[in-house]
Amino acid sequence: MKGSLHPSDAVAAPPGPPSRTRLPVPPRGTRFGRWTVCGRPWLDQRNRTMLPCRCDCGSRASVRADKLRAGRSTQCRACASLRWHQPVQRLTAREIRAL
Repeated sequence: MKGSLHPSDAVAAPPGPPSRTRLPVPPRGTRFGRWTVCGRPWLDQRNRTMLPCRCDCGSRASVRADKLRAGRSTQCRACASLRWHQPVQRLTAREIRAL
């Protein structure tokens, strides 16, 4: 019969956009580096999950959940800048020879 297709002759439809499933939200008290989750999650304007967090230094911020899970956010900006600005102990030539 002309015009009818056998199921094996059918062309598959192109795949659509990947489905975005939400990952489970970490409970309060979960630690990511120096961040500690301290409240309920919420969605920002772009529909991304935000988590209220507290750093070990005491500062608070809303951090994207995907950044926490991926390890791209582990501390607040103040702690990050302190890490890079710590004084480096310089050794003199005499101290190096003594080693």
